[in-house]
Amino acid sequence: MVLEILTRAARLLPLLFCAAAADLPPGSRIDPTAERFPEQRLRSEIAGGRQSYLVALGNTAFSSPLLFGEPARSAGLSCNSCHVNGHNNREFHIPGHSARPGGLDPAGPLFNRAADDGVFAHVDIPSLRGIRFLAPYGRDGRIASLREFARHVIVVEFAGPEPTPEILDALVAYMNEFEFLPNPRLAGDGALTGPKSPAEAAGEPVFAARCAGCHVPGTAFSDGRAHDVGSDGRFRTPTLLNIAESAPYGHDGRWADLAAAVEGHAPLPAPDRDALLAYLEAIGGVEEPSGPATFRGEMAELATYVGLLDETLRRQDVPTTRFVVGTVQAELRRVRRAFPDGDAARLAARPDRRKRLPLDYAALEAGLEAVALRAEAGEAASAQVALDAYHDLAERMVANYPRPGR
Repeated sequence: MVLEILTRAARLLPLLFCAAAADLPPGSRIDPTAERFPEQRLRSEIAGGRQSYLVALGNTAFSSPLLFGEPARSAGLSCNSCHVNGHNNREFHIPGHSARPGGLDPAGPLFNRAADDGVFAHVDIPSLRGIRFLAPYGRDGRIASLREFARHVIVVEFAGPEPTPEILDALVAYMNEFEFLPNPRLAGDGALTGPKSPAEAAGEPVFAARCAGCHVPGTAFSDGRAHDVGSDGRFRTPTLLNIAESAPYGHDGRWADLAAAVEGHAPLPAPDRDALLAYLEAIGGVEEPSGPATFRGEMAELATYVGLLDETLRRQDVPTTRFVVGTVQAELRRVRRAFPDGDAARLAARPDRRKRLPLDYAALEAGLEAVALRAEAGEAASAQVALDAYHDLAERMVANYPRPGR
């Protein structure tokens, strides 16, 4: 039975791969860079818990191109493409639609012609860390709630279908988990603690006099309001937490580094400028902000998504089952681009390597497709058998595969 299901699913793989063909201008770069993978901290996991079903569903949706319309969907674009691990993707670039790496024109003709305003306005991709503290939303602060902002991005900016209430609830639940990375030099009220360099100490009063009125230390260094600071409009005050590694700066990414941002906001005498820059680097710093992506880490994340299927099959929730399967299939293609051979060296070194199967992304996709096909046929028990078969296959292909529930 399982072999028959897998064979049937395998026949669909050419269609699945066609659906993943990018329809973006040559030279586009939307995949995050494996060498710079931002660290992520989720509130529930920091507290010693785990992702709830709703949070895990939001995590899956955040990485799903199925939320969007064409051509974003075919290109494999997702929320996570821009906001890698809830942070930002400095390398994101679509020629003709991005003025520079790290952003794009969200109201341009590429993704939603109906929303095209005829004005090329590049918007820098912001970090979403601590987003629950940073209302209102959008670079100009025009959207009051995170839920409405998520819907706006899906439906208006990327021409996606109207998301279900559960998907919106899940996205909000997941994004509300995003924490700032810790900065051991900052107290809870935003004060810089511990030994300070002479430049940092000199920069603190400069910041208090010139910046703290908008970048309020006690409220994540933001006042939650929009201001015109001479940068072509009124824009919401961004947080300064974690900014040391979130270049470029400004609503349109016009400043490549903090020094340029300081100069662009308010020209200062050189001593004050250098002192303020030292202070900003201190309050905006983090420990271990990023590291290289790994095949093991990527597959562990996908296992979190796949772990939802036990519950969706139990509920006989066919649409969500298909959504999860389609999302993981799309993510497997992205992982394949980054790690075409998986973790071959590590696998070869294992003493039980003879029991392993060669990594076969297509077979993993087919195994998941079998789950969705059985669910859609109303065969819940058979779908669970297919899911178990997928896990068995993944365990034989991926060293230390993190099977859910084990």
